[in-house]
Parts: sequence; structure tokens; C-alpha cells
Amino acid sequence: MTTGQPHLAFEYTWSHTGLRIRLWVPGNVPLGLARRAVEAAWPGAHTRVTDLVSLLPRGHAVTAGRLRPARPGILPLRTDHPTDPLRALLQAARGMAEHDACVQIVARPATGRALRRAHRQARRLKAGRTPARLPALAALLLHRAQPAATSKQDPEHGSAVRQSAQKLSGPQWQCALTYAATCAPEHERAADVARGRAHALASAFGLFADRNYLARTRIARPEPRLSTRLLHSRTALLSVPELAALAHLPFDADAPGVRRAGARSVLPPPQIPEPTPGGGVKPLGRSDMGARRGVGLAVADARHHLHVMGATGSGKSTLIANLALDDVRNHRGVIVIDPKGDLVTDLFLGVVRVGVRAVAGDGGRAGDEQGMTSFRCPAFPGRGHRQPGLPQPRQGSLRMR
Repeated sequence: MTTGQPHLAFEYTWSHTGLRIRLWVPGNVPLGLARRAVEAAWPGAHTRVTDLVSLLPRGHAVTAGRLRPARPGILPLRTDHPTDPLRALLQAARGMAEHDACVQIVARPATGRALRRAHRQARRLKAGRTPARLPALAALLLHRAQPAATSKQDPEHGSAVRQSAQKLSGPQWQCALTYAATCAPEHERAADVARGRAHALASAFGLFADRNYLARTRIARPEPRLSTRLLHSRTALLSVPELAALAHLPFDADAPGVRRAGARSVLPPPQIPEPTPGGGVKPLGRSDMGARRGVGLAVADARHHLHVMGATGSGKSTLIANLALDDVRNHRGVIVIDPKGDLVTDLFLGVVRVGVRAVAGDGGRAGDEQGMTSFRCPAFPGRGHRQPGLPQPRQGSLRMR
């Protein structure tokens, strides 16, 4: 934050519950702006605000590392993939039912100092200067990538200059890419298992190798760096296409560990009414897209046939119960026929809280007598007094053949 540029963190996390994709936002960035940006970038995506949690479980064996461009940052990574580049990463993390893993990408707009350093590297590349001997010797001793030759006699020199110029022509981002894998300590050779998982995650980024590629560097203590989500001084300079290729939602419909929504959310049309007290509109819920507002069904429209479809546990019975309770609150007659009985049980709890007359019918099993019970809820106003214009129900049970 010393540069005045806040940073964000895009995170892929895997656990026994599956894959989660999270966007960490600092406190000085309005959450509303971030949520609307996510919904605009990925139509149909839903966001949920959660508290800050630790990415790695405590007490587990951890292996982590950082990925940086092996060559000067002005040389681009590969972005023209024919398929989703995340497919290899998701496949590498598949099967981590008893292990946790994460990939974190921290990014912020590049500052003037980073841009000036990148332009100096571009000028040296265009001039065809050879790399200094001391950095080349240090890279050789540390088993790191050797500096690329930039002589004008190189047949690929002109192509490298054009690609670097194209990369620097757009906005630049300073990014830090970190990966980590854990294993529970009770497993045999937990450190080796975590190391193998971490190598599998890092190897999945080999798809981005082009004029430049990502080299891995091991991190001794990854927990503080991942949990605090700080952007350190040594960062990678990435263009917008490069950052979008690394941090995005999976494209494949059958991506491992990704659960797709059953239907795409759309904005409610303006003519859809919003429920208000006494407005003659029955509440259906709240919209998922755009501004969060109530969505309702006019009473006149509710008199026509209404077909509610959805999977088991999606909330069909809850919707019907809310529609019926709205009729009860507004003193409209309603009849609910439930073959199973679960809806009626939940509905009576709401009826008792509202306080109205109710009649319960129990068809029973085949061969049993049908029963009907007429009663008055305790909260009904005027209990013990005959209501004018309304028949008084008898207390007890009526048997009907």
C-alpha cells in the first residue's frame, strides 16, 4: 500500500469439499464494486462474502513455492491456448480428498518504477546487448534459468522485440504466484506426499511456456505469506491477457471439482412487481443479478396455474409455503393439499405464529378412515368470541367416511 495501489488475491483452493475459487479484496476497496465486476466479467456467477480464513491447515506437512518468469519480464507467456489452460491444473489437484492445496495469484496495477525497469529491459533487448557475465554465472551456480541471448545476430531477435513491444503496449500488472500442498501428519511419509502434490501443481503451469516461462522457487515458510496475502517486492510483470489466462473461472463444463449452476441467472424484467406490505403482490424471493431487490407475483396473476419445477432440496416446498402464508397474513382464503405431509407440517408452524383459523385433513393410509380436524390457533384475535360473518369451527375431530 506504500505505492497507493491496492492489490487483490485470486485463489484456487482444494479440500475434501472440492474446489473453491475466491477473490480476496482489501478493506479499502468497496465490496459492491468487486461483486458487480465479477458478475459483469462472468455472467451467471454468484458471489458470497465470507470472513478471512487461513488457506492452509495448521500442523500439516506443507510444501510450497513461487513461480516467476525465468527470463526478463518483458518477454510474454503463452496465452493462445486452444483449450482451457486450467484443465491441467484442475486435473493435477483432482483426488485430494484427504489433502489441501491452493494456488494464489496476488496482483495490482504496475507502478512507475516497475514500468521504467521494463522499458529499460526492452531498450537493451532492442539494442542487442549480451547479458552480463556475473548474473549468468550466478544463475548457473544456483541451477536457475540462463539469461537468453539478445544479440542482433540471433534469428529470433526481431520476433522477440516485436512480442515485447506488443506486451508493453497495454496495461501491466505486478503479480506474485504462489502454490502450496499439504498432507495430514498421520499419513505415512506425509512430507513426500505433500512435495509430490506441490510438484504436480507447479508442473501444470508448463502450458504457459512460450518466449518466456515460469520457473519455480521453493518457499520455506509459506503460511505467513499466504495467509497475510501480501505483495512482496519481487513480482512478475504480466499483461492483461497473461493475467487472465492464469486467473479465471474454468471454461470446461465438466471441469474436475467444479459444480455448475443449473440455470443462468438473469435480471428480472422491469414489469416484475416488487412486494410491498398491502400492495397485492406475493413475495417470491430476491434477485441474484444486478441490484438486490424483491421479486413478487401479483395476486391476480397468482389465480392462474403456477408450475414450480426444481431438483430435490432446491426450495419448492419452501416457496409454496411462503405463498400460502402470504395469503394467510392478508386474510385471503387458501387450500393446501400435500400428499406427503411435510409441507403441511411446516405450514402449520407458520400458521400458528400468524394466528388464523385452520382446518387439517389427514387422508391416512389405504383402508383407513379419513379424518378432518377443525381448530382455532391460539394467536387468533378474539378467541372465545363468535366472529360476525364467519362460522365458528367445532372443537375436536370429525370423522368422514
